[in-house]
Amino acid sequence: MSDISDKFDSNDVEAYVNYLKSLQNFDSLLENGENFSEFLVHCYQIVLDNSRYIELVSKTKIYQFFSALLQHICSIRSTIDFKSCTRQIDYYDPEFNRSEKILHFLSIVNFFLNTTFLYSTEARCYFNENVDHLKTFMIFLNDIEFISAFTTYQSHFDGFINTLYYLSESSNEYKHNWLSLDSTKIVLNFARSIPKWNFVAYAIIALIASDQEMESMDELDQILSKFIPLTIECIREPICFYSKQFHDQSESVNESIRTINGNNGFVYLIDYYLNTLYGYSINDKFREKIFFYQDLAESVKFLVYDGNEVEKFYALKLLTQLSFNENIKKKLGNDKEFFEFLKEVNSAESFEFKKLKIISSDFIWLLSKSEPELEKLDQHGLHIMISYNTASREMCLKIKNELEQTGLKIWIDVDEIHGSSLDSMAKAIENSSIILMCVSEKYRQSINCQAEAQYAFRLNKTIIPLVMQPGYHNVSGWLGIIIGDKIFVDFTKYKFEESLKRLKNQINLCFNKSKSVTAQQPELVLNTNSNGPKDWDEEKVKTWFQEYGILNLFEILKPLNGGILFQMYELKIFSPEFFYKSLTSKEYVDLKMISVFTFELVKLFKNT
Repeated sequence: MSDISDKFDSNDVEAYVNYLKSLQNFDSLLENGENFSEFLVHCYQIVLDNSRYIELVSKTKIYQFFSALLQHICSIRSTIDFKSCTRQIDYYDPEFNRSEKILHFLSIVNFFLNTTFLYSTEARCYFNENVDHLKTFMIFLNDIEFISAFTTYQSHFDGFINTLYYLSESSNEYKHNWLSLDSTKIVLNFARSIPKWNFVAYAIIALIASDQEMESMDELDQILSKFIPLTIECIREPICFYSKQFHDQSESVNESIRTINGNNGFVYLIDYYLNTLYGYSINDKFREKIFFYQDLAESVKFLVYDGNEVEKFYALKLLTQLSFNENIKKKLGNDKEFFEFLKEVNSAESFEFKKLKIISSDFIWLLSKSEPELEKLDQHGLHIMISYNTASREMCLKIKNELEQTGLKIWIDVDEIHGSSLDSMAKAIENSSIILMCVSEKYRQSINCQAEAQYAFRLNKTIIPLVMQPGYHNVSGWLGIIIGDKIFVDFTKYKFEESLKRLKNQINLCFNKSKSVTAQQPELVLNTNSNGPKDWDEEKVKTWFQEYGILNLFEILKPLNGGILFQMYELKIFSPEFFYKSLTSKEYVDLKMISVFTFELVKLFKNT
């Protein structure tokens, strides 16, 4: 032991790197692993000093070595004879047989990756962006027979799912990789097969699943029945408070927050519960089930009243996402005492956790913002607006610069989207002629982006979706409703120059009946001559449903504008089977409602 420790006492990065390079023959390493085991013990001692370990991870890229070793163990796992394993494998024993050695190092690799993913965004991104690394985890998780045999022999290895959870926390920019591996199906299968850990599996699904995958799941009620009672208990009766570091824009804040046992031997913090519910609440179909389940809403409001700034932030973040549902928005808006308390919170002179100021402003705006009168808006528009999330900032600025060179006037929040109030964003949308909506997973998850997109949709603004992340052609949920019938410009499929050319063509198509650019006045002009039903905004569509006594159907199908209503008419004409199947799949839609809607829909558009 002393030889290994002395060798790295100097904290010489090169010494670590050279040692790891010398371990390229994994079969030899597994057969003669005593020295390597001593090296891992040395690394474990560094783990106890978090800041030093994070520095070691960053400089040596030690996670790359662990990834390669994990892949090798995965490839030989079928050779393991569990019946021959009799010794405890927590610490290396020279008497280990081959199977025990493999399992020992597998357990150690899991421990180090668990710790590395917990503290290092760099390591999580490395695994997320490389499908082969991600695939190794999915192969292990999908091998239920192996997992069951190992957990029977060494019970703590089922914590492997916790390692995957930390990895999934950085999945949003790489969701296409998770989707390509059918990860949601694999994680769901794991949850069904090993119930003890379905609690964590469901939290992973909240982070990695697409809206389509969530909507096709049968387990939603089971998920809510697990998470919501524990969330309420954690808020009302925490077993203790745990100190954790939270990132707050460019700073970090240490705060002690509520925690409770997750019924699987591990302790989980309140941000874990609230973030999981937030992940599911992004899908509008789940919002009412979450909000009205047991005493959740009152408990989350209690946390806003009683919690520290970090706890207030996570509670308010969930309530804000849920408030995109009109019924929930009305319910929260009617609680005048709560609303006034939030105004007091928002008006504080200083915040230790600055994100609380932002989310409280968003919540107040969302609940108090009224729709502007359309006739008072400048329907010609003063600019093209780029709506984006900070993950796409570099590409969006590049698009902005290129379009401005053609004489177009572009509005973009250059100081990053979370730096401006939603009021200023609303004004930018109202004064826009076209919205370039730069869609990605982070865009879908963002409260600000969702507020912008839905506001633009309700004002019946022309929207051109720009795909910023692979796999975003076929989305459902709130984002799919807004962009589903639009023509995309895919900046991930084509070279930038080709994508820009396609975008310019789309912009020109939007204004093909009027010249939008002159030498003296580059403002764009919309063609607003048509007053037909295809140009209706959501309010006019709602009035139409109300006129024929099918307002309940509008509430189920919304958000709806004239463009989407016309798309439904075309489905009725050209794909009637799909049209009727889609309607009958909705809850609370009866035959009479469908008959009236179909009859009036055809009357509305048959001469267009």
